[in-house]
Amino acid sequence: MADNGFRPETDGFAFQNYGKTDATGNEPVNMGPDEMRKMFGDVVCADIASGKCDLTPVADQWMVQANAGADGGHCQGFSVLSGMLWKKVMNASDFGAPTTPALPLTGNVPLQRNIAYAFNFQVLDNYNKAIIKGTPNEMLDKLLQVLTPTDPDSYTLGIYKPGFKGGHAVTPYAVEDSGGGIFNILIYDNNYPTVTRNIKIDRNLNTWSYNAATNPNEPSELYEGDANTKTLDVEPTSPGIGVQPAPFAGTVAAGVDPKGSAGSTPAADNQMQEFYLDGSDYDHAHLLITNSAGQRTGYVDGNLVNEIPGALINTSKANQTWKSDIEPDYKVPDGDQYTVTVDGSGLVEGDPSAVGVIGPGYNVYVSNLFIEPGEKSTMVFEPYAEKVTFSSTGVQTPTFDIGVTDTAADFQFLVSASDVAANSKVSVALPVDGGTLAVSNDAGTTYDLAVDRFADGSEPISFKHDGVALADGDTGTLQFGGWTSKAQSIPFTTTHNGTDSSQDLTNQA
Repeated sequence: MADNGFRPETDGFAFQNYGKTDATGNEPVNMGPDEMRKMFGDVVCADIASGKCDLTPVADQWMVQANAGADGGHCQGFSVLSGMLWKKVMNASDFGAPTTPALPLTGNVPLQRNIAYAFNFQVLDNYNKAIIKGTPNEMLDKLLQVLTPTDPDSYTLGIYKPGFKGGHAVTPYAVEDSGGGIFNILIYDNNYPTVTRNIKIDRNLNTWSYNAATNPNEPSELYEGDANTKTLDVEPTSPGIGVQPAPFAGTVAAGVDPKGSAGSTPAADNQMQEFYLDGSDYDHAHLLITNSAGQRTGYVDGNLVNEIPGALINTSKANQTWKSDIEPDYKVPDGDQYTVTVDGSGLVEGDPSAVGVIGPGYNVYVSNLFIEPGEKSTMVFEPYAEKVTFSSTGVQTPTFDIGVTDTAADFQFLVSASDVAANSKVSVALPVDGGTLAVSNDAGTTYDLAVDRFADGSEPISFKHDGVALADGDTGTLQFGGWTSKAQSIPFTTTHNGTDSSQDLTNQA
């Protein structure tokens, strides 16, 4: 009934989908600065005037997180890139062979990087806005419309188990009528190279089903949905092609620094900030994000809710096995205060975890957490993440990795705390004025500090100083604004019971 001409054996890859390692045990590489620049343009570069492209700290953190999302599988990249090669948006010869099936994976770094590049189409705003969602019958009708030899685009089919778990991406290319209201969507499933497989649509019941694992080495599992679950979507490729708006770059009014300047407020820019959890693929804590009005997005008593106006929940299509239950990423409007709770209520055993936020011109990554069953860690992010306050029901040793884009330079900071007592607080205030970073606590803690400075036209420089102690209730302020040389010390002011004292921290790097 429909056929666009694509075939798995002539237009798909001859090797199967992979996660962190491929079928031979090798670890393919993912996106690098070149792919970031292709996706977002020169805004990712900290030193473009010097003729090279070292990523800004915020762009680098976005890339690290995006690449980590593919550890469980690159299915989206396989579907998107095979379609782009088929439509000659790229050429197989660019990667070392005349046809897509002839391309080798092992040792083919350009191909590996571009599979990861295509994988990350699924997190782009333009790509997501173009996704068609609906009932199984509506998705069938859409495929009957677009799967023609004259359609200029290629397409991905997103499939999910109930609750949008176990997301997987496949390539639809034809539809056949099996009679009695049953239709088969013929697909290239990148877990089964060169083989035609099919997803069944029952028009009478408005249901769909697909019997497969997201990894061929795992037992098969039934994927299915109905008119209520809406766990099938159609995704055109073209909206992700070309330079895209960078979610970490931001737009501001003329003359206003993206992070605000001393005594000013960042301009309203209708941007989003993204919260994400790094943890186990199978047994991890859940995130709950609450805005200043008390509205919530995330998990409440094991159920996924979305009450925050404008918030988006992005379920990744990357799971390696049907047992996976990767935490979604959450996008919320920038400029509000958010309380992020890492809830270990459902954990079977303790899990190493980290929480990150990336927004226009800034990122904060709170790592080195270990969430025990029943434990809750809480982070309060002030508007534009200008300050983050951490506490937990158990003892933790958090590390704050902070990146900011400032008018003078780009900076990355590491603030590593020693044991933070249960129910005590540690706060880190980001350098919105371009010159100071403040750390405070209500229970005495020792910190290791590190700074990297990236200025266009200059080589990056680094600073570190370990063992900075703050007593109960102290605030320490690192005054790095005048630091432009690795040989310089940096003034550090401690405020204790309202009295300031200063010292120069020497560079131990």
